[in-house]
Amino acid sequence: MNRDTARPDVLEATLEARPGGILGQEAFHELLAIERTRAGRSTDSLRLLLVSLKPGPRQALPIKPSVAARLFAGLGEAVRETDVVGWYREGRVAGAVLIDPTHTKGLDGCSAILQRVNGMLEARLPSTLARQLHVRAVPVRPKPAGSGKRSRRGQATRSGKHLD
Repeated sequence: MNRDTARPDVLEATLEARPGGILGQEAFHELLAIERTRAGRSTDSLRLLLVSLKPGPRQALPIKPSVAARLFAGLGEAVRETDVVGWYREGRVAGAVLIDPTHTKGLDGCSAILQRVNGMLEARLPSTLARQLHVRAVPVRPKPAGSGKRSRRGQATRSGKHLD
């Protein structure tokens, strides 16, 4: 991690992740900003995997701690060790920053990771709950190289295109 771009308190929280390696929302977004900067200096692409419980359009249900434990266990098994898992939106949307470029480039890699995540989560959660999952991969725009501004927290557009 680039210690120059991360606030020390958030970096410490990132390095001392919650039990199971799950980052809280603030640390997760700070790490996402660091990875965006890193991707801007290279040719790597970056994706954000988001998992939520959806009763209807644009409404993420709260995720109970017992469900979150199983959800993060399945998510952790489905992504690589180099990927970072945590709360994109605390208690409502789980996320994974897909750092390794070999599985973030192209639709085939994205489709494969979505299938793997769905399979892991369906195996760990009751079928009624698994049917409510909304799993999606969102491309993340790299922060342009040389940009000195700190990025604001990424927000998915309504169309689900890019995070700014």
